[in-house]
Amino acid sequence: MNLIILTTMTQNTSLDHMFSFHETKDEDQRERIELIYSRALNLARAICENAPISTDRERAILLVKEAVLFAKSSILETESKI
Repeated sequence: MNLIILTTMTQNTSLDHMFSFHETKDEDQRERIELIYSRALNLARAICENAPISTDRERAILLVKEAVLFAKSSILETESKI
């Protein structure tokens, strides 16, 4: 797998964009999803601050993003079916 390594200069901007939340109409869902994004951003920043630039670090960031997407999907899709 060929992964793009985030540079120090663009790292925080890219992480902020990657872990930002986009609209939902339900206030409770929005608050829970924002909390997940916020904690994921903190984890992603900790990874970038403590792990050397490598494909493993980049993969770790992508796995955090993937976890957020599955959690968001769980909230938005599963709850709308109930």
